[in-house]
Amino acid sequence: MADEKKTETEEDAQTSKVSLQTKHLNANLTNYLLLFIAALLIGIFSPTGVIRALLTMIFMYFYIFSIHCSATAFKPLADFLTKAGTTRLFNSELLGFICNFGWLLSILIGNYLVHRFTGITILDNFIILFWILLYSSVHLINFLYLKKSSGGARELTEWIDIVTNKHQADKISKMGNPKINIILSALLILTGLFVVKQNPYIITVPERFLKNAEDTVLKLIFPNTNIARHETKL
Repeated sequence: MADEKKTETEEDAQTSKVSLQTKHLNANLTNYLLLFIAALLIGIFSPTGVIRALLTMIFMYFYIFSIHCSATAFKPLADFLTKAGTTRLFNSELLGFICNFGWLLSILIGNYLVHRFTGITILDNFIILFWILLYSSVHLINFLYLKKSSGGARELTEWIDIVTNKHQADKISKMGNPKINIILSALLILTGLFVVKQNPYIITVPERFLKNAEDTVLKLIFPNTNIARHETKL
């Protein structure tokens, strides 16, 4: 009798786990559809085109997943470094967010510099900006509001994690739903694209000042070399 009850309990737990996974994987499909539509719309109006926008969206998806996994792995170390005895010196999750934001920003800057000095376009900068807005908005809301109000973690990256079964089923039910963040981030990027296209001096004027600064530095490093620069495509 005890074995039968144990078997029934295990079956119920397995059924509950499958039900939760199915529910949130279905929610993920909506999120992925919104990400695809966002990449498609941004790509239509972006100077780099739809194909590069979609490829950049896929690359950023896996890039963000990788840095999130790395941050999770180093969280015990961050907890240790941000405490002095029992006193918390700095919030380790906020430190993790700042580090992840820095990695995202480095992709944007690196992609810009490669195009500026070689003329080669690797990734779509507007898609990178979209992910920076999306990732930052979800984590800031999570840090400033959700953590204080409910005590549960509701992060954008958790619905990325479920694809690779990184979280157990009992944690899946705590996942947030970043549909609004995806939509608002896409709208902000599209608005920015329209504004820049109508007012190109927003980009061209700062790049002129940047060129003067670059010339000063490059003449010190390569005094007899004329290095070409490429303007941002609009």
